[in-house]
Parts: sequence; structure tokens; C-alpha cells
Amino acid sequence: MSKLIDVIPPEILQKHIEASAEEASRGCRHNEGGPFGAVIVDKEGKEIARGHNMVLATNDPSAHAEITAIRNAASSLKRIDLSGFLLVTSCEPCPMCLSAICEAKIGEILYGATRGDAANINFSDDDIYEIMKKYRMDKPEVKGDWVRVKRSGEIKKEMVRKFGDKLWSTFGIQIEDTLDNIAIIEKEDKLVAVGFDKIDRKKDPTAHAAISAIQYATATWEGASYEEWKNGFDLTGFDMYLNYTPCPLCFAAIHWARISNVYCGMEPELQKGADFSKVLATIRDDENMSLIEKHQLGRTACLVPFREWEKRTNKTTY
Repeated sequence: MSKLIDVIPPEILQKHIEASAEEASRGCRHNEGGPFGAVIVDKEGKEIARGHNMVLATNDPSAHAEITAIRNAASSLKRIDLSGFLLVTSCEPCPMCLSAICEAKIGEILYGATRGDAANINFSDDDIYEIMKKYRMDKPEVKGDWVRVKRSGEIKKEMVRKFGDKLWSTFGIQIEDTLDNIAIIEKEDKLVAVGFDKIDRKKDPTAHAAISAIQYATATWEGASYEEWKNGFDLTGFDMYLNYTPCPLCFAAIHWARISNVYCGMEPELQKGADFSKVLATIRDDENMSLIEKHQLGRTACLVPFREWEKRTNKTTY
């Protein structure tokens, strides 16, 4: 099969990389998130959907530009499989976005600015790349700068003890019997959020249980102080319980949410999208197993929103 990057005329690709930069600038001007944008294109070179970083607008730490564009495309097409499409993004994706791209089965990306360019304006993702290099779904414990993950065969018993009555009375769920993925967020023994897989229901390949719980917690936590609410996408001091081992997408989202401790089961997350080992290989840039082909174009155009961001934040690095 021909690569989309070779089939779509260069001038059309340039137009889309410029559109991703314009989308990044639009989100920046409206203070909706960082200076990043993305466009999804079909094999004819036609734009299907676009999106920009919406973290500040939605208090959702998973709402990066690429994921927003994927959600918009999947919703518009009413399908979670986006194979055969090209994702054009203003900046090289972070591990969470690479995972989401894999989950959506997009096999090619075109990016403008580099990770190093983003780091120059204080959007470094080196820490998450480092922990993702260490992350294995069969390891009993993983530690990073922000998060600590512990796996246990007794996690269901602990979840029943702490949350069983509440989940039964509210959702009619018995944790010890369910085969569904469940994610629970708590703070100081207070139940804050519960998340379930909503991939098929929402037609969103990123709507995993852990991400659903994070979205609910950051949007609605009633016990938050004003400062905590204002910075609602930072869940430092919160704990998450999962009856499964989180996939790379969920683990990266947990990291971006700054959740402190994750207690999870030994069984891997129910697989509906990509092969998790290959997702990790993609993040580690293993060419032999990578699910994504990366191409770069239009870096100069994609540095423009970075400069706009610097002006807004009174920082100059370029």
C-alpha cells in the first residue's frame, strides 16, 4: 500500500501543516491550552477534522491537540478505527498522543516542530518519555517523578473493601464479578470519581476507563478548594485504583494528570485497539515494531504559535 505522504501532493501537505499551526495559534489566542494544533486528512488530501490543545478550556489533561483531533474525527465519522488517515500535527507528539494515535490505528503522522522546540518554551515531555521507556505491563512496580504504580493480585479485594458498597448502590456493580475495566479516583478516603470504558458508546478510541475517571475528577470534584479547582487538571495527592494494568495510553494520561499513586490489578487492560507491546515500541522509537511512520515538514510555520505563546507568557527563547 502506498504511503499517504507519497500520494498526497506536497503543496496539499504544506497547506495542512500550516492549518495545524493556525489551529495551534487559535487555541493559544483563546487561552484554551498550549500552542499545539492537529488536522486529520484522508487519502485524497481532504481535511476530516482538526483540533487544538484544550487542556485549560476543559480541565482535561488528556485534551492534547492530537487527541482532540482524533476525538473530533471519530465523532464525525462515527467510528473508532481511523486507519487509512494521516494525522498532521504542529509538533512532534508526546507519548500519550502517540498511544492515542496507535489506538485509533492511524499509521502515519506528519509533524512540524520538534520535541526540542517544545522544550524550549517549557513544554518538555522528557520525564514522561523516560518513564515510558521503563514501563512494562508485567512489572509489579513502576516509579517516576510524579507517579508510582503498584500491581497486586489482591486489588479487587481492596477495591471491594473500600468502594464495594458505594459502587453497588450507585452503579449496580460488583467489583469481584465484573469483567469490565473500572477506574476509581480517591483522595483521603473520599471517593472522587469512577470511570468505565466508553469507547464504543462515545465512538472515541481514547475513552478508556482511567481517562474517563480523570475527566470526571478534574471537571467535577466537589471537595476542591478554589486553587485546586483553578488548576483542576493537576491531581497531585490523589490515588487511583484499577482492576487491571493500565495500557500505555492510560498510563501516560495518569502521568499528565499527576496522580500520585496507582494501585492496579495483574491482568492487562481489555484490549480493543492496538497491540500494547507495539505501542510501547512506537514510543521507544523501535523502527522494527513501530506502528507509526513519522515525517517532518514545515517546521518554520509551526514555530509561529510558539512565538505567540512566548509573547503571552513574557518568555523569549527563539
